Amino acid sequence: MPAPCRLFFLRHVQIKPIYTDDKVLSALTLSPDGKYLTFRLVTVATGNRGIIVPNYVTRSGYVEDIPGRTNVGERPATSDNFVYNVQKDSLYKIQIDQIPGIRDLPDYVKDYPKQLADRQKANELRNISLGAVSWNEAGTVGIVSASSVDNKDAWILKVNGSTGALTLLDRQRDEAWIGGPGNGGNGTWIDNDRFFFKSEATGYAHLYLYNV
Repeated sequence: MPAPCRLFFLRHVQIKPIYTDDKVLSALTLSPDGKYLTFRLVTVATGNRGIIVPNYVTRSGYVEDIPGRTNVGERPATSDNFVYNVQKDSLYKIQIDQIPGIRDLPDYVKDYPKQLADRQKANELRNISLGAVSWNEAGTVGIVSASSVDNKDAWILKVNGSTGALTLLDRQRDEAWIGGPGNGGNGTWIDNDRFFFKSEATGYAHLYLYNV
């Protein structure tokens, strides 16, 4: 017997313009109840130089260049994430300064005393990237993954759609490298209260269940 089909009828809602200037719009999501629109504005890094890979097997018979990615250590892009409250017609920037560990320096900086002193004095927020917000089916809870550009930290955070505030759900830190098969992503909702995510925090790949 086929599963029942539910139909949703969307009403037209006029919202005020949101100007992106020279930034790139990405990670656009709408909560299922239509109350919150979340998105990311990316400022593309300038002045970086990409590598060139020679291609020897070509139709012309001459060596041709294949443009490649930038080298590790080049200036990364930066981004800001926002929540638009449709009912209140209000836009909130998601505040990352309260993320636990956002100012923690990697251990390798201790090998460079001057850099360590300068960065400790500056006490700046590390550059991080927030993904697209994933909402439960009811639209009452949104979660988002974040990762530090230095590849030392990964977080899963709950998003308050009314204020843009973040609440920590899970943090992983690895002084070598945060990565590996299955790492990253917001997790997958099972129902309105629970989602699962993959992690190698123990050194082995496991599934974790979180009740929000």
